[in-house]
Amino acid sequence: MNNYNEYSLRNLKEWIHDVISTDTPPNEIYNAIIDVIVENRDYHRQSMIQANELLMMMRGNRPIKMETKYTDEELNNMCDDAEKHHSKYYYDFDRNGSKDMYELGN
Repeated sequence: MNNYNEYSLRNLKEWIHDVISTDTPPNEIYNAIIDVIVENRDYHRQSMIQANELLMMMRGNRPIKMETKYTDEELNNMCDDAEKHHSKYYYDFDRNGSKDMYELGN
């Protein structure tokens, strides 16, 4: 057993001694312990679900739902507006910082 495990178990024993020495009913002690176990299980279950969803997205097995405050019509209008005002040139930067200029087709 490592030092952290020993430390945690020693604290658990002290907390149990402490709560038993009060007038706390046994069922409240029991419920508190069960609540902590359930909270811990639920936290790790939710973490696992999120990790699995991300993994599925990364592997292309699940559609990505983008949350946005804009409607489809607003997004389309923004894209149309951007097309009207874009430069006829774009720049392509490589890893070394060099840039090449390309003319966009009409």
